[in-house]
Amino acid sequence: MFRFSGTLFGIIFGVMFLIIYAKRLYNGTPIFTNLVDEFYMLLLLFVGFPLAAALILFAIFRIWLCSIDTSGISGRSYWGRRNFIPWSDIGNIGHISVEGIPAVLISSASSKKEVCAYILGADLSAFHAKLIHLAGSENPLTRYFRNVT
Repeated sequence: MFRFSGTLFGIIFGVMFLIIYAKRLYNGTPIFTNLVDEFYMLLLLFVGFPLAAALILFAIFRIWLCSIDTSGISGRSYWGRRNFIPWSDIGNIGHISVEGIPAVLISSASSKKEVCAYILGADLSAFHAKLIHLAGSENPLTRYFRNVT
């Protein structure tokens, strides 16, 4: 994810840089006015901004991370609250889309707890195999991902 966001923002700022210098060339003004200032601007455009954007995106995705272990699934709800649902308490499971990002909403059978697991880019067959190992093949979540993969 870090490499993707760095590349994306590097391309965006590169195109902006080319537009600025093409406009200068079209207007007949000098392309490079002060080499030291231009160097710092290029350094900021191609290293600083992509690095900052990549770190911000990494932090956002890290916050919304879900984890599974032998006792259950832990993650954030749709509203951001951190919840834990034991394997034996998994109730309703549904597919949702949050601003176009696919997710699975896992609800507790005995309480109002829910975990929103984002599945964009996830290896669902590997996740299903991990669920079989940790939760068992008859767990509702394992059966749900059996149908998805």
